Amino acid sequence: MCALCHLVTHLGMSSVLAAKGELDFKKVIVHFIKVNKLSKKECEEHIEEAEIIWKNRSKFKWKMDYGQWASLIPEKPAG
Repeated sequence: MCALCHLVTHLGMSSVLAAKGELDFKKVIVHFIKVNKLSKKECEEHIEEAEIIWKNRSKFKWKMDYGQWASLIPEKPAG
């Protein structure tokens, strides 16, 4: 996956980086539209749907299962 596609995959983080002036968010969106052959309206609809899914999934406390690689993950400090 190229760097711009990775930023599209994590649009929430991309928007945070853009707000900090560390990323040109428009460039990410233009890339997304080009790669997926979307209209601007289709892109906006896709982003709106993704936000709804994110909001719904964020209502839950998730636990990561790293399986056989769990021993490679450092422990979080308590507190």
